[in-house]
Amino acid sequence: MDHAASLRKHPLSLYPRWRVKTETFSEAKMKELLGMLTPETCQVQLVAKPTSIPFVADRTEKWMGVSYRVEPFSQEQINCWTRVSENPLISYPRRNLFIPDSLGLHGLRFLLFPSPLLQ
Repeated sequence: MDHAASLRKHPLSLYPRWRVKTETFSEAKMKELLGMLTPETCQVQLVAKPTSIPFVADRTEKWMGVSYRVEPFSQEQINCWTRVSENPLISYPRRNLFIPDSLGLHGLRFLLFPSPLLQ
């Protein structure tokens, strides 16, 4: 969805909260997202000085006159990336006990220390 079009539907005070900020973590949603990131659906952009790349840009962007090249991945590259196994060194971080699950105020259910009586 386009950011500019979305600004008409939501108050600016909530931007970018409604657009890009997540309030909760869902492992299932994260796995669903990662499942969509495949070699067949990715796009790689290389930004470099023309003298440092091993090919010649054969197209020119019409607004700024920037030279570029579009080149599909070979089937060999896609097959190589598809066969990659999971890295056991990459995982979700452990739960941080010092970060609360809720920032709401709760009533005091019990006292840890008895209050002194003032006379």
